[in-house]
Amino acid sequence: MFEELLNKTYRQIFSYNENIGHQFVPNLNARIINEKGGYYVRTNSSGFRSDIEFKKEKNNKPRILFFGRFKHCRRRSK
Repeated sequence: MFEELLNKTYRQIFSYNENIGHQFVPNLNARIINEKGGYYVRTNSSGFRSDIEFKKEKNNKPRILFFGRFKHCRRRSK
């Protein structure tokens, strides 16, 4: 069944940005199917996984960027 779903899924979710490399397509709201059922991805207008729209203008406060997968950062409970 997974193979049937995988073969019917054709959606562009990544685009190439010459400054940072590959990123998600802006304003994406999609379910990505995998062998465990899948997961949802939502991106903002900049193509980052977030519900928040970030200001492009920089103010005097420093910016901190986090890159990586969320599942490695959260505490697992058994």
